[in-house]
Amino acid sequence: MPSFVPFELLSATIVGDSLQLLVEYGGGCETHDFGLCWNGLIAESAPPQISLDIIHDANNDSCDALISEPLEFDISLARENLSGGEVIIHVGGNSLSYTF
Repeated sequence: MPSFVPFELLSATIVGDSLQLLVEYGGGCETHDFGLCWNGLIAESAPPQISLDIIHDANNDSCDALISEPLEFDISLARENLSGGEVIIHVGGNSLSYTF
């Protein structure tokens, strides 16, 4: 069974079609898996807005070293659902402009 534990989002940026995150968490004995989820909702504003959630599975890591890890997610699929060339992406308390 996956173990979902807290993590801290240190930074979030968009470079091209890539959402680049820097996360920090306790661990060090197991590989931690991260994913990005979108519920499919689009706020009808100018520009439109979407919210993404970061999922973290610690794989039952019981160690407590402080780990910082860069993550990168391809967000180009957002273009298939949006028009106009720009969307505001909300993730982990950050609001980022994605222009395409």
